[in-house]
Parts: sequence; C-alpha cells; structure tokens
Amino acid sequence: MSSIFWQKKLNKDGTIIEEFKGSKLVGLEYEPLFDVPDVRSDKSFKIYAADFVNTEDGTGVVHTAVVYGEDDYDLGLKVGLPVVPLLDEKGKFNDKAPKLLQGVYFKDSEKIIKKDLEGRGLLFAKNQHKHSYPHCWRCGTTLYYNAIPAWFMNIQKIKKGLLETNDKEINWFPEHLKHGRYEKSVEAAPDWNISRNRYWGNPIPVWKCEDGHNTVVGSIKDLGLERNTFYFSRHGQADLNLTMVASNYPEIVISSLTDEGKKQAEALANDLRKSGGVDLIFSSDLKRTKETAEIVGKLLGVKVVEDERLREYNVGTYNGKPDADYDRDFPVEVRWDKAAPQGETWKQLQERMVDFTEEINKKYQDKKILVVSHGDALWMLQKYFGSEREYPKFGQVFEVSVSVTDLHRPYIDDIVLKCKQCGKDSHRTPEIFDSWVEAGSMPFAEYHYPIDQKETFESRFPAQFISEYIAQTRAWFYVMHVISYNLFGKAPFENVATTGTILAEDGDKMSKSKNNYPDPWIVIDKYGVDALRFYLMNSSVMNADNLNFSEKELGVVYRKNILILWNIYNYFVTYANEADWEPKGPGYKPDLTNVLDLWIVAKTQDLVNEVTEQLDNYNTVRATRAIENYINELSTWYVRRSRGRKDSHFFGSLRHALMVLAKVSAPVTPYLSELIYSNLNKNPDVISVHLAKWPEKKELTAEQKEILSQMQFVRETVEQGHALRKRSNIKLRQPLASVTYTLKDQLSKEYEDILADELNVKAVNFGSKLEFDLNISPELKKEGLARELERAVQDMRKKSGLQVGEQADLSYDTDDDELKAAFELFDTKKTYIGKISREKGGEIVEIDGKKAAIALKK
Repeated sequence: MSSIFWQKKLNKDGTIIEEFKGSKLVGLEYEPLFDVPDVRSDKSFKIYAADFVNTEDGTGVVHTAVVYGEDDYDLGLKVGLPVVPLLDEKGKFNDKAPKLLQGVYFKDSEKIIKKDLEGRGLLFAKNQHKHSYPHCWRCGTTLYYNAIPAWFMNIQKIKKGLLETNDKEINWFPEHLKHGRYEKSVEAAPDWNISRNRYWGNPIPVWKCEDGHNTVVGSIKDLGLERNTFYFSRHGQADLNLTMVASNYPEIVISSLTDEGKKQAEALANDLRKSGGVDLIFSSDLKRTKETAEIVGKLLGVKVVEDERLREYNVGTYNGKPDADYDRDFPVEVRWDKAAPQGETWKQLQERMVDFTEEINKKYQDKKILVVSHGDALWMLQKYFGSEREYPKFGQVFEVSVSVTDLHRPYIDDIVLKCKQCGKDSHRTPEIFDSWVEAGSMPFAEYHYPIDQKETFESRFPAQFISEYIAQTRAWFYVMHVISYNLFGKAPFENVATTGTILAEDGDKMSKSKNNYPDPWIVIDKYGVDALRFYLMNSSVMNADNLNFSEKELGVVYRKNILILWNIYNYFVTYANEADWEPKGPGYKPDLTNVLDLWIVAKTQDLVNEVTEQLDNYNTVRATRAIENYINELSTWYVRRSRGRKDSHFFGSLRHALMVLAKVSAPVTPYLSELIYSNLNKNPDVISVHLAKWPEKKELTAEQKEILSQMQFVRETVEQGHALRKRSNIKLRQPLASVTYTLKDQLSKEYEDILADELNVKAVNFGSKLEFDLNISPELKKEGLARELERAVQDMRKKSGLQVGEQADLSYDTDDDELKAAFELFDTKKTYIGKISREKGGEIVEIDGKKAAIALKK
C-alpha cells in the first residue's frame, strides 16, 4: 500500500514553477502543507516540508511528535501543530494516550503498538533498523526528549550589555578568546533555561496562587521562618589569647579578660544598644565568655543564662598546652572528622552549637537574642547556616539567619504563603535551580550578600583574577557574567586565565578505565611537585591549547631546572661555608668591578623585569621560559666561569641572584624557592619567600644594557668559535695562538680575556672576521696534551671515589717524550694533586695515540 504525493514548487507570488510526482520533500521553499486521504478511514493526514528530513534513506516522509524532539518541536511551533504531552515525568504514557498504552513505559510500548497494528491488519511491514539513540552517560538508561514548561532567563535582552562589558572590562588570556571563542558564544547564546525538575535541590523561590499571581521570596524573613533575631559574638580578648595556649572545659588554666577585652565587651554592649538592645543573653560557662556576657548584661539590664553547649572547641588532652602543638598534630584539614584523645571533631562541635540554636529558636518567639561563645564554635555555626564569613573577632557582633526548616526541596515545598495580591494560598513552583545558577552566583553568594557582609563583598567585587579550563568559556565564565550583569550591570572579574585540556601522551582523553595516564603520586615522588608545576606552567596548556602529557618531557624539565638550580645552590652553600663568608647588612651595596658580577646583577634585574611583565599579563609560558633561560645562564656561564673564586663579591652576587630567583620563581616552584630563600634569608621579619616583597621592576641603566649586549656578543662569538674548531677538527683543550673577531667597536680587555679563556687561545685580535690561527707550535701541542692528561686524571678521581678537594699523589710511566713534557705543565691545583712522580704500574690511558700508565694514591 502506498500513496503518491503531488508537490508544487512555487514562486514568491504563489504561481507554480514546476510540478512533479514523488516522495521528495526538499526544504521550506516548497508548499508547506499537503492533505493526503487515509485509504483506511475517512480521515486525512497532513505532510509538512522540513529541512531536517533527507531522501537518502526510506521514503523521505517521517512521522512527527511535537513534544518529543527538538526538530519536531520547532516545526510544530512554526506551523501551529497541537502540543500534546503523552508521557509523564517517569516516561510512562498518561491518560491522554490510547488505553492500551496508559501507564506503560515508553520503551516497552513498541511491541504493544506493533502487535495491535498487526492484529487489526494495519501493519505493512516490520524490520529491524540500527540507529544511534541517547542514553544516560552515567547509568546507561535510555533517554527521551520532552518539551516541558521551564523558567528561562532572557539573554537576548542583555546580550548587548554582555558584549560591551566583555569588550571594556575583561582582559582575557590568551587574548584571542576575548573577541573569538567567548564573544562568538555570547553572540549565539540562546535564552538560558535556569530550571530543572528534580526531587531535591536549591528551590526557585517563586510561589504561585491559583489565580496565577507570583510571589518572589528574597530571604528567610520573607518566608516567616525566622522566629527570632540572633546576635552572635566571640568573647573579648583574654590573657591566654596572648600566650596562644588552648583553654577549653575544664579550665586547667583560667583565662580572664584583659583590659582590652573588657573594653571590647563594653563596645559590644554599646553597639547592641544602638540597634535596640536584646531580650536574652546566653553564654558559654567558661570564665572569659561569662565575663564578657556579664559586662554586656549589666550595661543592657539583661540576665545572663549559661549553656555548656556554647563552650570552646574541645581539644582533649591538648587542653592547657600551646596552640602550636595542636595545630601541628591536628591541622585544619583533618579536624572535621578527626579528634584528639578525649576531644571532639568540628562536626561534633557544630552539632552541639546547632542543637542549642535550634532549641532556643523554637522555644522563643520575636525575641532579640545575644549568644556569647568562642571562635571555632561560632565559625562552625556560621558554616551550618550558610553565613560563613571571616573568623569571628573578639567582641564583635554579627547576625546569622536561623531557620527551623531545611530550605531545599522537598522540605520547603510544605511552606504555604498568602498571596499579597489576592490573599489566596500560594504554593511554590516545583522546579529547582539549574546548578549553573548556583555556580554563577558564587561571587556574591559565598558572602551571603546582600543580607550579610555587604562591605566585604563590595570591596572585593569584581574579582581581579579567575582561572579555569577552556570549556568554562561557555559555562562558568559565561554564567557568572550573565548573573553579574543582571544584578550589578558589570562583569564579575577583571582578568581571566584560561587553560587547555591535559590529555594522555597519545592524545586520547585521560581515563580511569583506559588507565592511560601515569600515577600522579608516583610522578610526584619521582620528580616533585615543583617540577610538575614548572612543566605545566611552561606548556601549551597555559595558552588554552591541549597538552599531551609526557613524563619524558617532565623529566627534562626536572633535570634542566630543578636539579641545576639545586646544584647551583649547593655550590654556593659549600664554598661560602668553606670560606666562612657571611652577607653584609641589608643596606650594604658592594662596589663591583668584575664584569661577570656586573653582568649577573644586570641579568637578574632583567629577569625580574621580564617575569613581572609576563605574570602581570598572565603569560606563565613566557615567564617560566625566562626563568629557565636564567637558570641555564647562571649555571653554565656565571658559576662555571667563576669556579675557584672565593671573594666576597662573588658570594654576594651569587647569593643575590639566588634570593631574587627564589622570589620570582615562588609562584612556579613554591617548595624549592621556599627552601632556598629560607636558608639564605637573614631578615627575621620575613619568615617565608611567599611573604616577601616582590622584587621591584626597574629600567636597566645604559651601562647595564651595554654590559648585557657586550656579554651576549662574547657568548655568541664563543659558540661560533667552537663551531669553527669542530670543523677544523681541533679539540677545545688544544690551545691555539690567537683568534680574530669582528665588531663595530673593539671589546674592552675583560671581555677579550673571557673570549681568550673560552676559546683557549693565547691572544685575541680585533679585525674584519672571525678566524683562528690554526698553526700549532710544539709548545702549544705540549699544553694541549697537558690539558688532556688533566681530563684523564679527573675521570680517574671520580672512578676511585675521591671527593672534590681531597688531595692525592700521582705517579706515571711513559716512553713518549711529548707526554713526559706535558706532565711538567700539569695543573696540580685544578686536579687536587699533591706531588707527581715517575713510577711503574697504573692504569693505561691513551691521548692522541700516545700511551701512559697513571696511578693515584690518597
């Protein structure tokens, strides 16, 4: 059984362009509606043109269900099809469906429908067709698309403002995101569905009466759940607060208010008097809280009631001992569920504070109640009632909204309000907020603004800096921007640093099931967290690009940066201690004359300038690259060229370099920087590199710029000279008579001396090109052999286990006259050799085809 549909292609004026038979429906340019008689009944059905139907498979005609598909829904709205929901919220057919399907889960209905059609002789054919279908990514349950009523935020109304504030108020890194990915996503953004239909969650605070009037609730007070007004205060300053000794119940050491603490209690009473006083005062039964409450009660004429539930946090066997002992053994991270012997957890502390507060709130009505307690106890109470602020201060009052009802769905749904317009009962709309609304509200919600901490929030908004990975450009960054613009008319942050995604080494997404990533703890144990941070902050992921994580590359970063810096530090410590060197006072400025010292000081300031500029622009890649280059130059140029120096200018310059490097590296390598800084720092007022003042960015002087330029030329010339030697097959240990270099102006003697030493030449000449005198005289040949012998002896020292600086005697035996002469030029100081003698026996070494037996003795 089949039907042939006549289709007409129309001009804009309605005249027919062409007419043909077939089942093709190609786009909305065709006449939109066809009435086709149903040969099985006296009814007809309609066919509409839609651009989401193709003709490659099947007939090109599909059925549509307006409520159950995005394309179906859009088409239905466009052509005015009826919207008939047939499934309930559990996916079962409702009472509008045919009776044989009512109450049946939609995926179970397919067999019933086929059986019914077949039984009535209406089934043309049935076949299995494989196609993709949506499933829950967590549990695998089949899903269905369902159009339901929902709450939306009108993004089109504020889109212009979002684009303007992005352009004027937000700095993006990488910069291309500003007018690229982010701007384009805002331009294309649809209205935001801010509601969800779930059993539990953060309720949309809208109550509706039967006449459709909306009541929007803005606080617990609007709900009528706040029976009393609660004021909370920590006690005034006590003597044990000054000695930092723990004191809970029982009071092993009695802690009384100081004179300052008594003044704080009086000020507390005056503040409360200004706001109308209080009706009731409750206090912990510890002395310092009782004294505070009694001063307030006397001034306000209110009796004080003690309650043991308001006591200080119980630290058990640490009671009466220094706070530092407890902090060491029970850091903040473990206190929620770990208690000291005979003590309590923060969870237990919170439970007793909440128990007290809720009991008092139920017992009284319309009272102003002051509660005097302790720092940790009040802090835990704030956390419970969602009003977390700064840690409570001595004698300072604050309010907390105390509700007797859980404000989440479903509990809040039991609250019935009176409609302010018609007086009828209003019930809460059943939807809850999309979790992204909560995420977008973070900037102000964490302060309970505007009900709480108004000044604190406004002093910190907008945030100076925020960071997340690139997917948040269309998620968290976006929703914060939307909510902030709606409420405050501006962006919620000034700077955004956006990262890419860290992938497995082969480019796949890291997955527990695939186990395609290295164990992070093994990586950290092997390389340390500093190396891992340096690797990531120096990688493409910080430019919002994807990174294929490579342990091999991490190892390179570890060796090139962490190990080399540690070796430099160890070199300094070893030889500064050996020389009994001590740094001068903070105001001391050395009169440097050595060009290497002048160079490293200028190079260090240049490092500060570069890292500061790059971090100010949130470019960690360029900042870490500058640090990496500096570490390399500090090691391979300054320290290497300064070996053997034990003068105060060398030690002072190297210490200065390490101290400054520790400061600018602290954001990247916090632990190594802290270790180096803490050991070299002599200022007792600055106990950590992370509390030290950032080095000042300064313009280099003309002299410093010239020093850097001249030294850079020297280093480049050295590299070129090494390449020339290699092409001429002449080892670097072989001295040459001279080298000639070319430059606009001749170098001063100190730079030429460095060139001579680095290129191993006797003389440096200023000329028109770079070239060596390659004629090797017998004297030069002898020197070259001596240098090769020194290298061989150094290797033997390492193999024999001799330490740096440990003296040894050398004996040799050879028949070669040139080697005998070379031993006369042997540098005993550099190799820590005491005396040289000719004796039989030893290890055979070969130098330029010449053999000698060499032995070392401690």
